[in-house]
Amino acid sequence: MKGGGLFALYLPPLGGGKGGPKVEEEVQSLASRAVHALLHRGGRVLGLTPPERRVSVPEGETEERGRDGGPRVAVGIGESSPVRLGSGALGALALALAEGGGWIDVSPSDVASGEGAVAYLGPLAPEEAEGVRAVLAGRPWPAALPSPYAAVMVERDGLSAVRDATGVYPLFVGRKGDLVALASETSPLEALGFSVSEVRAGQVSRWRWNGSEMRYIPRPLPGTPEGGEEPAPRRDANSFARGVCAFELLYVSRPDSRLFGVSLYAARKRLGEELARRAPAEADMVVYAPDTAFPQALGYAQTLGLPLEGVLVKSPAAPRSFLLAQGERDAVLEAKFALVRELVHGKRLVLVDDSLVYGSTAARLLKLLRDAGARAVHVRIASPPVTAPCVYGFFGPETPPMGVMSRGELAAHIGADSLAYLDFETFAALFPRGSVCTACLVPRDG
Repeated sequence: MKGGGLFALYLPPLGGGKGGPKVEEEVQSLASRAVHALLHRGGRVLGLTPPERRVSVPEGETEERGRDGGPRVAVGIGESSPVRLGSGALGALALALAEGGGWIDVSPSDVASGEGAVAYLGPLAPEEAEGVRAVLAGRPWPAALPSPYAAVMVERDGLSAVRDATGVYPLFVGRKGDLVALASETSPLEALGFSVSEVRAGQVSRWRWNGSEMRYIPRPLPGTPEGGEEPAPRRDANSFARGVCAFELLYVSRPDSRLFGVSLYAARKRLGEELARRAPAEADMVVYAPDTAFPQALGYAQTLGLPLEGVLVKSPAAPRSFLLAQGERDAVLEAKFALVRELVHGKRLVLVDDSLVYGSTAARLLKLLRDAGARAVHVRIASPPVTAPCVYGFFGPETPPMGVMSRGELAAHIGADSLAYLDFETFAALFPRGSVCTACLVPRDG
């Protein structure tokens, strides 16, 4: 699963001498805190920074070029600071990057006088990115744009945002007085005191300063059903391939974020509760894959009245597995996890995880538990089996093991005494119909 996180902020011109260094420092603090809160979505940051605060670009990044042959990013890697956008307005734009996740493009003209800088998420070809920029700027674009993508633009008079009609990439807007901010999750915005709502998929959303107030101006995205034609799919998507990616719910987004107005911590805990009702196991203790499966494991343990222990420990320096290519992931797993051995010896365990795609993490955790003397380890997955590659290429292209193995074969493959999942129907019923892309989770028999 490829991640990536967007953040943008706009402060309109302030009169009466209110736009001095102190305001810039406050905006800088807001931007830095928000970007830091999105680093779990990507291991490095691209961001706009005033020329006097430019950071050096690592040697491996010097080949990244913009659409006009110039630098794709105004400043390179490492930070995001507020920049003057003209007429005294301040703006910030940053992207937490995952492997293959996105980029920032600066207009050939100066940001203060021409079209603004754009941050993109999605596997867009250069001509497709040009189309997204045109749509954000309000210019006509004749062709429908392939899904999935999300993008934001910072301009001298406000912000613009777009999500394709599938809505695979989440995006939220926060309002706080005259400040407007956009982010891929609710948690950084809510933590900074913004009032938060979802940016609607399938439309261009614009927030414009008219000299006295910030106005919200939505309009249909060209090529959406509202515009008279369906969006062009990138791959052979099916009827389940619409809505926010299921892995946002299961793993990618922080547990203190919200989707569909629901706390993800509460939603994940409920998945564990449902899993316990449908797949109990005789055990002495529940353990979990750190750290993302804790809410699911808590729900599972509380429902069955079993103790929950954090015996598995993840190295703080280890990157999140979904940010890595498969070969890198296998190498990192060897050093990523450790174990509190004395709590495991002779115990019957239930290992709860949020998902199982290729089984590499589960196999590594099971080996640690077995080597420490666990008498039995039953694996419980708080989501349906991943039975097919992602139609949008977020992981794959290999078919996941559950697409070709039986449950018993996969249990033997990862070294579990038993293996059970939350069924697809129960999972799908927990969220609004059509709101979650579940194309990779659909049972093989239908």
